[in-house]
Amino acid sequence: PTAANAATAQVIRVLATVAALTTGTYTPMPVVITPTPVATATATAQPLVAALTRTPTLTPAPGVIPSELRGKIIFHSDRLGSDEDLFVLDPACLSRAGGCTDADVRLLTDPYPYVLASQAESRAADGLRTAVVRMENVAGGESGQVARVFIQDSQYNGFQRLSPFDGASYDPVWSPVDDRIALVSTDPGNDEIFVINADGSGLRQLTNNSWEWDKHPTWSPDGRNILFYSNRDTGRRQLWMMKADGSEQRIVTNSQFNDWDPIWIK
Repeated sequence: PTAANAATAQVIRVLATVAALTTGTYTPMPVVITPTPVATATATAQPLVAALTRTPTLTPAPGVIPSELRGKIIFHSDRLGSDEDLFVLDPACLSRAGGCTDADVRLLTDPYPYVLASQAESRAADGLRTAVVRMENVAGGESGQVARVFIQDSQYNGFQRLSPFDGASYDPVWSPVDDRIALVSTDPGNDEIFVINADGSGLRQLTNNSWEWDKHPTWSPDGRNILFYSNRDTGRRQLWMMKADGSEQRIVTNSQFNDWDPIWIK
């Protein structure tokens, strides 16, 4: 049946899914759809990527990231009024005159691709080493502990401290093309992004602000660029991008909303 409104459409979808799960063979939902007006919503199964309207999520989470999301950017935003919502951005707009706009953003209706990508972000290409954050005991301070980055070797089940900072360090992500790790440290007085070789050499600070902060770096699939989020310029959390050496820093999403925690899907 054709739904009269969005609420009816949602009920029909849920009932159809329950019926399929209890009396029939459940068919996984498709991954991508094109935007459709609310007035024409039907009881068809909902996709993984949709227009900026809220839709129910009923798909069991597969163990792999769909191929159509490879190379895309997934990030959190409060565009629909919730901090839990995830959105997809096609990086093709990064090189377009005028940059990316809200028209380039799509809603991700199931978080499992973001979860899988997040788990892979801190792993080395060899699959044996992972950059992890652990609390380390320090002298002084209220808690006596500070977050620091370590390299965990699954082959030997050992941990080696990577971050040479006195303050906290976090958000480690491994380059997809070499043995470098991007991370965030509070040592400069505010949160800034650094890169460092996995053996602890070659530490380099990429961002430098007076009071603003830059967080959650993520490498492009070719390792040439780093995407992150910052509160500089607008005061809101927005997506920014720079070259892997810290040059050419520029805003990606300059919207009225808050955008944060991006992951560039490898």
